[in-house]
Parts: sequence; structure tokens; C-alpha cells
Amino acid sequence: MNLTISDDQQSKEAHTPANSHSSPQLPSHTNIKNISTVSLKYENEILNQETDEQTLEENLPPTDGKQAFIILIFCVLINIGVVGIINVNGIYQTFYLKEFPNDNASLIGLIGTLSLSMMLLFSVLATPLSHFIGYRKTTWLGGVICVAGMVLASFGNNAWQLAITQGFIFGLGAALPFLCSIIMVSIWFDKYRGIGIGTVNAGAGLGGMAASPIVQLIIDKLGFRWSLRIVAIFSFTTVFISGFFIKPRRTHFSASSKSSRIFDKAAVVDPFVILVGISCFLESIAFTIPVYYLPTIINDRGGSDSMSTLSIVLANLGEIIGGLFFGIMADKFGELNVVLLANSLIAILIPTVWLLSTGVIPLLILILFYGILIASYLAAIPSSLGRHYGDIRSPGVISVVFVYFAVGFLSGGPIGGLLFDTSKSQGSYKLIALAISGLNILSVVVLAFAYLYIKKKSPVKIGWRL
Repeated sequence: MNLTISDDQQSKEAHTPANSHSSPQLPSHTNIKNISTVSLKYENEILNQETDEQTLEENLPPTDGKQAFIILIFCVLINIGVVGIINVNGIYQTFYLKEFPNDNASLIGLIGTLSLSMMLLFSVLATPLSHFIGYRKTTWLGGVICVAGMVLASFGNNAWQLAITQGFIFGLGAALPFLCSIIMVSIWFDKYRGIGIGTVNAGAGLGGMAASPIVQLIIDKLGFRWSLRIVAIFSFTTVFISGFFIKPRRTHFSASSKSSRIFDKAAVVDPFVILVGISCFLESIAFTIPVYYLPTIINDRGGSDSMSTLSIVLANLGEIIGGLFFGIMADKFGELNVVLLANSLIAILIPTVWLLSTGVIPLLILILFYGILIASYLAAIPSSLGRHYGDIRSPGVISVVFVYFAVGFLSGGPIGGLLFDTSKSQGSYKLIALAISGLNILSVVVLAFAYLYIKKKSPVKIGWRL
């Protein structure tokens, strides 16, 4: 089976009308088109185009088929080699705090948060870029930029240089293959979209879990500079191989198609997208703090460096379990429902375990369950948007929401660093734990408003599975 297509075909791929593969609760093109005037205008244009391309739609390969699952494998591989590497930033951060004692924790924390936030922020570029050069070349371009960032980082001598290279440049490169992998799952899956995106995110956890002890070993034996260079080679290899298998379902394209727009302006003013985005923003601020600072706090409680490394492994193991579990649950019970539940549990779990325990073991258990629960966001939110907006608009809509994620992650770095420094000076981590809990509660409240809003505004009865 030939899973690759010519660059000509890829350059013509676009966000063309979806067929009727949509959620039973929320049929495509009627699901949320009345939510805002701008969205209604955009959806009407899509409806006019759909009639002309119905014949082509009938000849498309099926969603949820064998080809879809083969493509899914390589989307997972992309996340192993890109997001998985970002997931080991906790190890680098613990090392940098010792290697660069004159740099404050906020600046060092910015390295990891920049890579993650830039990956999400610049994912908005992947949609228009893939419109012009195709998904495969977009994926490869991202891999080249990732290599450049890590190699340059290996020559860094202080935290701000690493923030630019390992943080900003690597994150910029990671954005392109990352969003391409999410888009592939969104357009190739319908019935199993939740488990598909959950599996892709589990790949990030798998990469982080496998890479954590290896990266720590290389740092111990060869130094952090060679670890960055080896990571660069690994990341590029996985992205380059996967790029051959990245392709859209639709290879026929009409140049005059209204659905070929490279940026979905309607998503920017869509109330549902705004509410979901604000919820993601709040959650993203809270997300980075346990992941990047619990390993250091484990050291403060008397834990060894191997214990800190173990905490990163457990966080990534949790992401694997959570990605798969919440992907399945999202398909069964609705994406927004599982996110509301998971975030509510985080708001309770973090202050309870963190503040009422004194040893290292409770923190290791906490970070495992935190990894499981936090995976619900990145597994369920893109799946929800893909299901509600269809494969025409979902790439643009998802990239807009990822901007909210990115700003939250970017804000979370300095905020987390400030909270960490303040808590350490006070001799208590009560402030940082309660801040994480409070941000999760606010995130739940805003997402609940999004839930109620779409139920009220949708012209179709959609039930409770949202």
C-alpha cells in the first residue's frame, strides 16, 4: 500500500469539506454554525462548496481504516522524537540549576516552558505552511529546525543562551511536525478520534519515559553538551522517517475552494473556542509547575538524583496511561466531561498530597497520577474540537486553541519560577501548591461555561456526551 504522495499533491492539500463522518450527537456543518455570525458566514461558504465536491468525497479512503492506523503509528513516532524530548526538560532543568547557580530559577525554568509554549504557539504556522508546501515538507522543515536548536544549545554557556536555542528554536521546529501529527489523526479518524489523539499524546509520554534515564546517563558520562547533540540526531531521524507517511485523506483539490483558506478567522471570535481557549490557558499555567519543579523538590526532601530522574519517568508513564485511558473515555463519555473530571481531581490531589506528606515516595506517587490526569487536556481538547468542527475547519480551530495553550505555558515558566523561589525562601511550598489548585479550579469553571454554552446554542440536541 502506497502511503506517500507527491509534493505536488501535498502542496494542493487543504482543509476541504468533511463528509458525514461526525459525532452522532453533533452532526457536521450543523453542529455549531449558529454560535456566532462570523462562524455562520464561514459555514455557509463551506456548505456551498460541499455540494460540488460530494462526488470526490465518495471516493476518499475511509476514516478509522487500516490506512488510518498505519498513519497513526508514524504520528506517534513524531511525538516520541519531538514532544518526548521536551518532556525530559525536567532532567535538564535539575542539572542547569546546579550547573548555572548564578542564574535564577525563573530564567532556567524558561528553557523548558519556551520549548513547550513555542511548539504550541507556532503550530498556527503549520496550517498555512502545509497549504503551500504540503504536510510532508512541513514536517521535515520542523525536524531541521529542531536539530539546529539542539546543536546550537550544545555550545551554550548560560541559561539565556539555552532559553533561545533549546527553548525557542527547538520549540519553533517542534511546532510543525507536532501539529501535522494532530491534524492527521483529526482527519483520518472519526469513531476512534479520541483514542487516536490519546495514542499520539501517549507517544510523547513514551518518548519522555524512555529518554529520561538515557539522557541522564549521557549527561553523567559525556556531559550535557553531547547529550543535546545526540538528542538532536534522534529527534531528526524520527521526524524524517515519519514524514514519508504523513498524507491527507483528500488528494484532489479545487483551487477555488472556499475551504482552502489558510487561516480560520471565524475561530478567533467564536465564543466556544474563546471559552475553551481561556480554560486551556489557565490549565497551562498550572501544568508546568509540578512537571518542572517536583524533581527539584524531591532533591530538597533528601531524594537522590536518580529519584528525581524517576519522577520524570513516572510523569511520562502517567502521560502514556492517561493519554490512552482518557482517549477511550472521551470516545465513550464525551471529551469535555473527562477533562472536567480530571481537572477537578488535580485541584484536590495536588495540595492534599503535596502539603500533607513529608517524604519522597508520596511525591513520586503524586507525579505519576498527575501525569495520568493532565494527559486528559491534550488528548481530549483537540479531539473535541475535531469532532465539533469537522475535518475542514479543525486544523485552523485547533491551532487557534493551541495559541492559548502556548501563552499559558509561556506565562507558567516565570510564574512557576517566582512561586518556587518565594516558597523556598519561606521554607514552605504551601503557596505553590495552592496556586496550582486554584488555577485548576478556575480552568474547570471556565470549561463548564463552554460546556453549557454549546449545549444552549447548538441547533441540534446533543445530550450530555460533550
